[in-house]
Amino acid sequence: MERELRKGFPYIAVSSRCVEDPDRYGKRYCVEDPGENPVVTAGCSSNCSDCYVEVPYEEAEQLIMGSGVIKCGFIIMWEGSDQCLLVREGVAAHNIEIEGYRVYGIVSEGESVTKGDRIAYIVTGKGEVRTVRSSFAGVVAYAAQKPESKPEKLLLIIIGGENVRRARILGTR
Repeated sequence: MERELRKGFPYIAVSSRCVEDPDRYGKRYCVEDPGENPVVTAGCSSNCSDCYVEVPYEEAEQLIMGSGVIKCGFIIMWEGSDQCLLVREGVAAHNIEIEGYRVYGIVSEGESVTKGDRIAYIVTGKGEVRTVRSSFAGVVAYAAQKPESKPEKLLLIIIGGENVRRARILGTR
């Protein structure tokens, strides 16, 4: 899972079981998971047993991350792409929060990282540039920059590659 997966801005949809009022959110997606090749369809009919709702990207962090485990399944989609990432609830996850005067992430959702790979740069208050390396191997499943916080923060969620599945999106986003 590398850069060819992404095309535009990322969107996220979480399992409708994880939100109190799914009707207040945007688009819905139905996941059909027949085994090797999951398919995500725009829209959820009454016979869909695995419905996801699109939520604001910035709100997703509280919905999906528990202490070391994904507490709510989610789908990461990209504008203009018919591919997405599917992550089921209950899988182990590594939460990396990077903070500094300025923080620049150099990895994005869908990219594979190994232990020791560069994942971000931090500019300190003294103007020094420091490299942040991953202490985990896996796939970046979620990345959120928080420039409004002081110091700036970058949150990365890395999940073992075997727990992140690529799926096709049918219908329009």
